[in-house]
Amino acid sequence: MLNDLWGSTFPKYILNKTGISLVLLLCASLTIFSVIGCTQLSPQWTLEDNYKIGDSMWRIISAFLTADPFYIGTEIYIITDSFTSHKHTVDDMISTLLSRDDVVVVDGWYENYQLYLNTTQSAFPTTDLALAQSIDSWAENSQTRGPYYAKEIRFSEDESYVYASRIYMTQTTTNWDYDWTIDNYHELTDFFKSYTTDGLRMFRFDTVTSFFISNDSVIGETLITLFIGIPVITIIVFLVLGHAQATLYVFLMMILTDVQLLGLCHWLNIDFDFFLGLCILLALGLTVDFNIHITHRALDIVPNPDIKDVWERKVDHTSRVLYSVGSSVFHGSFSTLLCVMPGAIAQPLKATQKLFIKLALILLCGMFQGLFVLPCILTLFPLSQKKQDTVPKEDQTQDIQLSEIGGASVQDLN
Repeated sequence: MLNDLWGSTFPKYILNKTGISLVLLLCASLTIFSVIGCTQLSPQWTLEDNYKIGDSMWRIISAFLTADPFYIGTEIYIITDSFTSHKHTVDDMISTLLSRDDVVVVDGWYENYQLYLNTTQSAFPTTDLALAQSIDSWAENSQTRGPYYAKEIRFSEDESYVYASRIYMTQTTTNWDYDWTIDNYHELTDFFKSYTTDGLRMFRFDTVTSFFISNDSVIGETLITLFIGIPVITIIVFLVLGHAQATLYVFLMMILTDVQLLGLCHWLNIDFDFFLGLCILLALGLTVDFNIHITHRALDIVPNPDIKDVWERKVDHTSRVLYSVGSSVFHGSFSTLLCVMPGAIAQPLKATQKLFIKLALILLCGMFQGLFVLPCILTLFPLSQKKQDTVPKEDQTQDIQLSEIGGASVQDLN
């Protein structure tokens, strides 16, 4: 029945001048719409999507992220070969941070250790060895807060100086969002780099920002992978088909599918995150699978020389191609689509639902290109055939009349 659908019904209603015009117009409109969406794409990661909608954790995270003002904690790491030599630089860095309107507090072992020294009326050690011994004594004194901060300090292998430590900073902002986090990261990164000197390094870290920063590079990484993957896949397709025009058609379908997927994701408000970058690459492989079968069969099936009218011969050729392989392509893609649709429609985790939507879009765009756009292009601009005096005997048996095998006759297509 599916053979009749793609070999008879589809050509009858689509493979005519009106149907082809409508399909190509729809493809062009969808592509333009998607290109506009692509120009507005930017990396995004919605943290609430990782929790079950309406669950207690989802409500807590939503309330936390929408709080005004929003507070975010940051760890500041200090790595030095001589803490006492760079103490004034560390003090200046902390003083500058505290002078900022968005910094609420800078706290940690360093602040509490100095309070301990003030309480005991002790001077700050002037040598690294004395500092290491003083901090070690403080960290073991249960009457102070030293044991609480012991894990924040690391000594050199011979325990002669403080090698690394971390302190904490709390920032506040109104209308916190992804873009503020990225901009704030770059600003503070430059700030801490300005204090980097010989023997002293400082940098910041917080969990939320680390996720966002890793995600912020997804567009560049995806484009680099596409620039590598598309040429490699195109070369492989050419080696398989051995036909430049057919390879060009498969290449065009790959580009259209990826552009439409990216653009539609923007209009559907789907985050451009790591998973979308992964889906873009997945779309390359699936698109090749959709289209290489059809183009390969179009090369194998020889146009019927008995049909004198050029247009009718083109339609007849594409109809036989679809009768031969259309149902297989449709079955493979549609069965996969049925598997992912439940997750795209009903899924308590938004992040998971968006992933299934991306997979569904890949299949829908791929099917549209492979089963509608490509046959129209093959009809308008058939693949060049090797010169043959006669149609091969095995094709004669298969292709005598489409009407004899359930397909539409050429007259029916008009």
